[in-house]
Amino acid sequence: MICVNLFGGAGIGKSTLAAEIFSELKKRGYNTELVGEYAKDVVYQESTHLLDNQLWIFANQAFRLRNLAEYGVQIAVCDSPLLLSIAYQRVRNETKSFSSLVREEFEKYQNFNYLLIRDDNYWKKGGRVGNLTRAKIMDSVIESVLSGYDYKIVLPEMVLKDVMRSI
Repeated sequence: MICVNLFGGAGIGKSTLAAEIFSELKKRGYNTELVGEYAKDVVYQESTHLLDNQLWIFANQAFRLRNLAEYGVQIAVCDSPLLLSIAYQRVRNETKSFSSLVREEFEKYQNFNYLLIRDDNYWKKGGRVGNLTRAKIMDSVIESVLSGYDYKIVLPEMVLKDVMRSI
């Protein structure tokens, strides 16, 4: 299965862009699904204490992907790629075994990775924990997690064009 992975800290526009890419791929006849962000579900349920357990967050996100792969989905559009679990775990003292587990699961898919360029004017608080300063710090942590993988640093409006050329 192909995974279109959108990377960046909170409020960078991953969910909005993922919905746009998903919609366009569906319109063009691709068997595609949008993989929502499990962590955002936790925030909306006011269970933010669960965010401290990245293994739990990762397991739920990985389950969503595996389920789609098992049912033959061709393309999954992810606004919360599996590698984000490593970035958020690093803030909480990452272990090598956790990082290895996440990377192993991530590498099961054909990944198209995009690190989004932040527009500070886009920031909105809804559905997230933290603030813009913290989000920018996470942008840097996420970029370090991506080292060793192929990825593109792009403006959000460039991703759809690139995906369509690559598929």
